[in-house]
Amino acid sequence: MSGDILRKPVIGLFICAMLLAHFPLTTALPAEDQNFQPKHTAIDFPVGFTDANLDSGKEVRVVYPAMQDGENSDMAGNGPFPWLVFFGDEGEVQDDYMILVSKIVERGFIMVITMGVEVENSQNVESNMEILVSITELMNNSNNSNSIIIGSFANIDMNHWAISGHGTGAAQALSLYPFWNNTNVSDTYQPPRGIFGLGADFSGWASGDVWENLAPNGWTIEPAKPATGLFLTGTVDEIARGQDSLPYVQSVSGFAWQWMHVLGADHYQFQDEIDDGFFFGDD
Repeated sequence: MSGDILRKPVIGLFICAMLLAHFPLTTALPAEDQNFQPKHTAIDFPVGFTDANLDSGKEVRVVYPAMQDGENSDMAGNGPFPWLVFFGDEGEVQDDYMILVSKIVERGFIMVITMGVEVENSQNVESNMEILVSITELMNNSNNSNSIIIGSFANIDMNHWAISGHGTGAAQALSLYPFWNNTNVSDTYQPPRGIFGLGADFSGWASGDVWENLAPNGWTIEPAKPATGLFLTGTVDEIARGQDSLPYVQSVSGFAWQWMHVLGADHYQFQDEIDDGFFFGDD
């Protein structure tokens, strides 16, 4: 009898351990911090940048408001600055987006640019989420020291950030957005609450409810709230046409979004190598 009494709790603990190993613990996302930084209304900041390695060995480029233009220049002291992770299109490198990103940084934001990564299946989502978590930890380390960027100490707004991207990178941003609650840092850092996509390319995705199809086994879908999305696609974009991409955004829920068509823009006019790109026009 006594053996049975002892055996039942042991069996129960074993079953619980197996369930926890298969289904990750999720926690409710924290409420949005209401202490927003005032809008930058002064002249444009100079733009500094530095290349940094994540724990995984992958390299990202951090572009930030600076005291003067250039690589490894001191961060401006007007922060803390909110920030965005920008996922590059498949096959692209950080240099391809410096003009676009610099225009955003000049107005008081930090941008973290990744190499292009294609999103094809749930395994990509899980590994790409590890990249996003590593970037968040890099930014937190930068906010707690000056070892990565001089002047970054207490100068990064860790409570307000978003994810963005171009092409397959924009699709990657959307694929990661609702799964922050499944990470082991969801109760440590605020989740991303915004998405910004340029020429979003969903050609590698399956049809239907994209978040349900992309969710790794045992992951739950919990978009952070409030949340907003802005998607821009060119009217002559033949790589990721708006009529092909829009259904994928329409099939998900949990955030307010707006879709805009940029008149005359193609898929590559958001990148630096095009002389008449998004930020260049006839005077």
